[in-house]
Amino acid sequence: MNATLQGIYTYPKQISNKTEMYIIPDSLKSEIGAFAKHVNDFRSGEIEAVRFKAIRVPMGIYEQRKNGTFMVRIRCAAGMISPQQLKEIALLAQKEGAEPIHITTRQELQLHNVQLEQAPRILEHLYELGLSSRGGGGNTVRNIMASEDAGIAKDEIFNVTPYALALTNTLIAESDSWSLPRKYKIALAGNDSDNANATFSDLGLIATIRSGEKGFKVYIGGGLGSKPTAGFKLSDFIPATDVLYIGEALKILFSEHGNRRNRHKARIRYIFYKLGEERVFELFYEIFNRLKAEGNYELVLPEVHQSRKKGQVIDYNSESELFGKWFKRYVREQKQSGFYSVEVPFNQGMVKTKTFIRLAEFLAPLGEDVIRFTMRQNILLRNIPGQLLESLYLELKGLGVEVDLPRILNSLVACAGADTCRLGICLSRGASSAIKKS
Repeated sequence: MNATLQGIYTYPKQISNKTEMYIIPDSLKSEIGAFAKHVNDFRSGEIEAVRFKAIRVPMGIYEQRKNGTFMVRIRCAAGMISPQQLKEIALLAQKEGAEPIHITTRQELQLHNVQLEQAPRILEHLYELGLSSRGGGGNTVRNIMASEDAGIAKDEIFNVTPYALALTNTLIAESDSWSLPRKYKIALAGNDSDNANATFSDLGLIATIRSGEKGFKVYIGGGLGSKPTAGFKLSDFIPATDVLYIGEALKILFSEHGNRRNRHKARIRYIFYKLGEERVFELFYEIFNRLKAEGNYELVLPEVHQSRKKGQVIDYNSESELFGKWFKRYVREQKQSGFYSVEVPFNQGMVKTKTFIRLAEFLAPLGEDVIRFTMRQNILLRNIPGQLLESLYLELKGLGVEVDLPRILNSLVACAGADTCRLGICLSRGASSAIKKS
C-alpha cells in the first residue's frame, strides 16, 4: 500500500487546461457586462433596491442577513466540477475573502461574504473557468441534479449524466428560461432508488429500459415547499432521445399556466391543484407533440472525459484499524473493476479554501470526472484506483476531514438558517452541531 499518485501517473505542474462541464451561452459575457453596469447604477442611487434585486437574484446573487454582504451561487450541472475548476474557485474565494466555500443540497457551490462591488469580477472569473452563476436564484431554470453515482453505480439502469448535461446546455441557452413564474427544478436518477430526489422535483426523470431502448419514467410537479407532494407520474416510459422535448414542454406549460401574481402559489404543483392531473397531462402532451412535430431540438449527449488507467481491487475485512472502518463506511466499489468511489464528509457543507486547493491538487492526475457534489453537502470522489485509497485516506486526515466518524454523523444536513440567510428563522446550523455533539 501507500502507493502515491506520482508513482502511478505523471503529476502535472499545472492542473489541466480549461474545461467546460456544460456549455456557457454566448450571451453570458454581455450579460455579465450589463450586470456590472447595474451594480454601478445601484451603488450610485440610479436604481432602486427592489428593481436591482430583480436583476441580481437571477444572476445567482443573494443578499445575506448582514446588510451589504452577498452570496454567489455557482451552477455545477449534475454536481460535476473538475479539479482545475475547484482549485481556481478556491483561489478566487481566497483572493476575494469569500471563505469558507459552501456545498449546497442541489450539488452546487456558494461563495459567501461577498461585497457587491466584487460580484461582477467574480462572475467574470467564473466565466473564464467555464462556470456560471446565472440561474442560481430567481424564477429560472435552476441547477439540474443527477445521481451522484451516475456512471459508476453497479445497480444503475444507465448513466444519466449526459442527459443532465444536455438538458443544461439547451435550457440555459434560452432567454425564456430566466423569466418563469417561479423556479424550475429538474433531477435525474439512475434507478428507482431515486438518490437524486427526482420524484420530488418539478421534473423528475428516472432511468428505465423497455425492449432494449433507454427511456425515462417521468414525474412532474413534485416539491417539498408549501403544500408538498410527490411528483405526478406522467409516464412509465418516454424514450431518452426525447429528453429535451420533455424539459422544454414542461417549461412552456409552466410559463403559460403558472401563477405569476402570487409567488407563494407559483410552483408547478399548484397547476395540478388548480386544473387537476388529467388536464395538466393533456396540456403537457399537446405542447410535447407540437414540439416533436416541429423537430427543432437535436439531442447531443456530451462525452465526459475519463482518465481511468489501471485500478486494483482492494479487500479490507478488518474493522480493528481506523482505515478499515473508514473503508467500510465511506468507500464503495464501482462497476469498473479496481476503481472506487469515496464519500468525503464536510460538516454542514462548509469547506476551507486551502482544503479544496490541496484536494484538487491530489485529484488532478486522475482526470476531470473525479468529483461530484452530493445532496448531503459532501463530495463523492469517483474513479479512485484501489491502490491509492490509503494515500487518499491519509491525505483527508491531514486536511482535517472527519474521516473517522460514523457516516450518519457526517450526513447531517442544515440550511444556512438565521446565521446568514435573510429568510432564516432558526439557527439550523447550531442545531445540527448540537445534535452531532450529543
